[in-house]
Amino acid sequence: MLSVGLRIVSVAICALIVISFVMFASDDINAASKQQVALLNSEDTGAPTAAQQNARDNAHGSVGGAIDDASQALLSPFAGVVSSSNRWVQRGVPLVIGLLLYGFVLAYIARLAKTRGI
Repeated sequence: MLSVGLRIVSVAICALIVISFVMFASDDINAASKQQVALLNSEDTGAPTAAQQNARDNAHGSVGGAIDDASQALLSPFAGVVSSSNRWVQRGVPLVIGLLLYGFVLAYIARLAKTRGI
């Protein structure tokens, strides 16, 4: 029974992490698209300000915010692994480490628990 619970937790955590990354990617791609349109229209937008970044982060509402907060809490132990100024690297490396740990390691432990009859 423990193995089933571990597998469910593993899948749920991985799904949460991936959904959070997809929301980040969608927001970043949309912002880049708007920036390119503004650049083509000769508007100087530059990098987003802190207020613009917060507005973009809060665009998903309470559910999206909760998903981002949970994902951030789960991936916070891995955030210090990378020291890059690129947002994609800052989000991608902890994502991969989190998927490896929460996906493969928990699934492996679940398989061990199942074979040992726990």
